[in-house]
Amino acid sequence: MKNNLSWFSIIEVVVASFILSLSVFWVYKLIWENTKLIWKSYNYMQANFLFQPMKECIEKIWYDSIVWTGDSKIYIDLWTEWDNCSIWTNASVLLIDNLEYQFFWEISNTTTNSINWILKIDTLDAWIIQENYQQKKR
Repeated sequence: MKNNLSWFSIIEVVVASFILSLSVFWVYKLIWENTKLIWKSYNYMQANFLFQPMKECIEKIWYDSIVWTGDSKIYIDLWTEWDNCSIWTNASVLLIDNLEYQFFWEISNTTTNSINWILKIDTLDAWIIQENYQQKKR
């Protein structure tokens, strides 16, 4: 009879260890998913903050000073000093916090007094976010 009881306790220990290891695994998985969600949220927030330098870059130039290539997509090269920007016909990549960004805009509508822009930021890893902007002639 004692022999049967010892096997029963060994089976209990094995089952309890299995349940404990599964619960620890799921706790670590939840922590990992939460960290990933926080990191993606931070990157999305940072990308949205980068629209302001794009708007300032647009305000420094006007449509007539853009070299028109026939393509509606115009790339922006924001320098690390943020006090100067330039327009490119090909994509340039800006690296911030080990995440690569491409900045470009498209002209959606033009009038004699304003230009409607669609500003886009491509993170090259996850998404492209966009914002509409209207530039008025000074």
